[in-house]
Amino acid sequence: TLFQCLIDLNLNFYTVYFNHNYHAESNNVSTFLEELTFNSNVIKHFKISLDLSNANNFESKSRDKRYFHLENLRRRLNCDLILTAHHLDDQIETLHMRKIQNAHWSNSLGIREKLNNIRRPLLSISKETIIEFATRQQLVWKEDPTNSDNSFLRNRIRNIDLPELKIERPEYVYGLLSQYRINIDKFEEISQMIKKTNFNTEQFTFGISLKYDKLSLFTSIGKKVVLQYFIKNYFQGISLSHSWDEWKNLLTYLESKVKRKSLFRLSEDISVYKSASKIFMIRHNELAFTEILLENGCEWHGGKIVLSPQNKFKAYSDKLNASLPLGAKYMVRQWKASDSYVSATSGHRRKVSDLFIDNKLNYIQKKIQPIVIDENDTILWIPGLAHASVDMNRNFTKYTWESHLC
Repeated sequence: TLFQCLIDLNLNFYTVYFNHNYHAESNNVSTFLEELTFNSNVIKHFKISLDLSNANNFESKSRDKRYFHLENLRRRLNCDLILTAHHLDDQIETLHMRKIQNAHWSNSLGIREKLNNIRRPLLSISKETIIEFATRQQLVWKEDPTNSDNSFLRNRIRNIDLPELKIERPEYVYGLLSQYRINIDKFEEISQMIKKTNFNTEQFTFGISLKYDKLSLFTSIGKKVVLQYFIKNYFQGISLSHSWDEWKNLLTYLESKVKRKSLFRLSEDISVYKSASKIFMIRHNELAFTEILLENGCEWHGGKIVLSPQNKFKAYSDKLNASLPLGAKYMVRQWKASDSYVSATSGHRRKVSDLFIDNKLNYIQKKIQPIVIDENDTILWIPGLAHASVDMNRNFTKYTWESHLC
């Protein structure tokens, strides 16, 4: 029905079919869609194969994968919107699912008609009405065989639970939708406050940060919605299906006065960290940096090291600049817990971890602090913090550290 409406409106659009390879009919459905789109004004039809047969929580994982690919396609093809054909019955199923899971109201918002670049134009229309329209228009369609597989929770709700409830309690669906509208109004009130608040956000190679004092203006529910908002907008394809108790654990972590020596792991991919003044939302695998050849300077995750040739030795007291002997190979890497260096000023060996303590570096600052080493992994310079002694009877190259403070 959505397909026919777009054709009738003479809109240019792409179609996407996700083959989960879950049933024998998958390829037949794919062929049907290819034939359907061939003689239409569809610009191009895409087939994407998803093999999630061994994944835990198949429904959730497949949904995340689908939206990840859809957003990537939207950006690549420079499309305005992603349209899905969710209808009112899908909404009722989702609301009932949240209810039996005892979800907090902020997790019971159902399917959103508008969310970022996603639109669901049929969401207020019942499946019965859609089928009546399709029948009158003599449209041809295929039923997804998985819809009858009651091993999936949603299918059990659709095929067994809701039909029984509608007979036993005819007012049940009306109550679900009424509570949904109340929850949406509360959510929109928080959303409007978010839009009016300047969180002083900063983006890094590994994540995003916002000012904690701005977050503290919100209630506990508001803080949850704020964090969800930024995570979903910055980390494409990330879905957070957490209970309210799990969110309360995060809020307890954020409000604690104890110095935080580690990240709060929010999901398989995302962690949260609170420094003295900021909240960081981080993708784990992007906080592990590889060694970089320094050579003529390099970008680093907390700033950049730039090169300016000079012959004169730069004083050790200038910790933002370093004079390193010409002709050697230098690398930049992350700090390791075992790191130590011979101080250029005292001549004593020091642990880098003690240097970090003296300078009150937080967890993120330690992770992004560059360490400059030679080919033997000997530390020569910790930009902005300390120098190791070098041979002064050499010609030097001057390097400058330009920090992006976290």
